[in-house]
Amino acid sequence: VYLAATADAQNAQIREISGSVMISDVMITEFATLDRSATIDDAIDTLLATTQREFPVVDAAGHFEGLLTRDDMIRALKEKGPSTPVVAAMRRGLPTIHHRKRLEESLRLMQESHSPAIAVLDGSNHLVGLMTHETIGEMMMVRAAAPGRVRFGHLRQTGSRS
Repeated sequence: VYLAATADAQNAQIREISGSVMISDVMITEFATLDRSATIDDAIDTLLATTQREFPVVDAAGHFEGLLTRDDMIRALKEKGPSTPVVAAMRRGLPTIHHRKRLEESLRLMQESHSPAIAVLDGSNHLVGLMTHETIGEMMMVRAAAPGRVRFGHLRQTGSRS
C-alpha cells in the first residue's frame, strides 16, 4: 500500500510540474548515437563504453531512424550474431517530439507508446535530445532536493540573473 501511495504521489508531482517545464529544459543532450551502418558488435562496444541503455540510430545527416535498447542488442547478438546491422534490430516508429514542446506532451507519448525513450528533434528533424524515464526521475530528485529554488534548463536559483 505504501509503495502504491508513493507512486501515486510521484505521478501527481510530475503532472503538476510537467505543464510548465519544456522538454528542452530536462532532455539528455550528451549521449552516444549509433550510425545506421553500425553492427551489433559496434553497438555492444558503445554499450560497454557508456552508461546508456537506449541508443538512438541516426543517418549521416543526424536524422533519427530508430532506437536500439540494451535488451534489443543482447537479443540480436544471441539470435543473429555480432555482424547483424543495428537497423535489423532497432525499434522503428518510436515517438518523436519537437524540443520546444512541454514535458507533459512527452509524458503522454511515452505512456501511450510504452516506449523507453522519446527522440527530441529540432525544426530540421535532427536529433537534439533524448527523453527517458530516468531523465524524468532525475528531474524529480533535483526538484525534491531544492524545492522552489531550481529552475530547469539553467539550474539557476530563482531570481538570479545570468
